[in-house]
Amino acid sequence: MFFLKVVDAQIEFFKDTGGAVTHLVLHQGGRDQKAPRISDKAVAPPPRKEIQVAPQLLAKYAGTYELARASM
Repeated sequence: MFFLKVVDAQIEFFKDTGGAVTHLVLHQGGRDQKAPRISDKAVAPPPRKEIQVAPQLLAKYAGTYELARASM
């Protein structure tokens, strides 16, 4: 079981009887999300590309935002 520091979440890995990892479960916000293992190779994320954005465009999005809890 791994515990994340930046959010209240845990990741739990599961193995088959031979010891191979088969899937993980993300425990977060009272929900459990299963993610089957689809590869045994680590995949690097694509490189990020810096772009230029006009300050006038960014100004449209400036403000204070609040995320609401998902309703169940």
